[in-house]
Amino acid sequence: MMRGVRLSRLFGPCTLLALCGCLGISNNTKPTPPPAAWPSTEVPKPDQLIRNVLNKNADAVRALDVRDLSMDITADGQSVGVDGDLYCQQPRNFRMRAKVMGSPRSDIGSNEQEFWYWIKDNKPPDLYHCSYAELARGVRLPFPVQPEWVMEALGMANYDASRGNFSVEVKGRIIELTERTVSPQNQQITKVIVFNNFNANGNLPQVAAYRVYDSSNKLICQATIDRVQRDPASGVSVPQKILLEWPVQKLKLRLTLDGIQVNNPETDVARNSRLFTRPAIDNVRSFDLARGNYDAPPTSLRRMSGGVR
Repeated sequence: MMRGVRLSRLFGPCTLLALCGCLGISNNTKPTPPPAAWPSTEVPKPDQLIRNVLNKNADAVRALDVRDLSMDITADGQSVGVDGDLYCQQPRNFRMRAKVMGSPRSDIGSNEQEFWYWIKDNKPPDLYHCSYAELARGVRLPFPVQPEWVMEALGMANYDASRGNFSVEVKGRIIELTERTVSPQNQQITKVIVFNNFNANGNLPQVAAYRVYDSSNKLICQATIDRVQRDPASGVSVPQKILLEWPVQKLKLRLTLDGIQVNNPETDVARNSRLFTRPAIDNVRSFDLARGNYDAPPTSLRRMSGGVR
């Protein structure tokens, strides 16, 4: 049971979000040595941070499988814990599902053309979807978690320093990379990526937080990376513990990512087609957010699988 806390209340209307990223896997129990100065007392150029940290990580982590995902959700002073899985591949393939006692409770996904979400405890429990082309025309979303932003939060987004409006400010032990840009809905936003101004090692993240502000400089959401681990196969760091917060909605979502595989060699076309396709769910209607009405029911509905085969 979810102790009376409905996911529909936890994921209420929100402008847009951004998330954060870098995590991994290690059993090292030795104390973390003190960090060394990085990069220096000089102010780095935006392209240095983008090329040497953000894009370097994104180039190394093209795909991420998380088969043991724990989510602690807090809203209105009440909390609920759910389990699930997470799969993503650059640039837009994404799937995050949650279960309670083995029963599917939510499904959030994306591919090159569209994204979707379904929450069993919504009233009604419809499956909502929208194409990225329509989103760019200003479709208003009733749900804060947008897959493309989650990919960025996981450190899987590439940035073009030559095309963005970037600036850098050093604030002692942290460095802030600020970008003034527009959201996928063409709204003016400011994105701030916070770096630790030292050589992060052990479980310390180099990228410490991602924040998004609206045009009036009001915080929309932020993601804080509490802990990273190193993937033993690839050697790259990926986020293990991430705290996502939406201050206006008084919503917090803490993710713990275990059972991680980076750039899974078993990935194939058939698996991707099955995993990154909007599902048909028994007795659930499909609602097009751009058109504002329900899709025609398919000739047959297939039961949604609770896991990946």
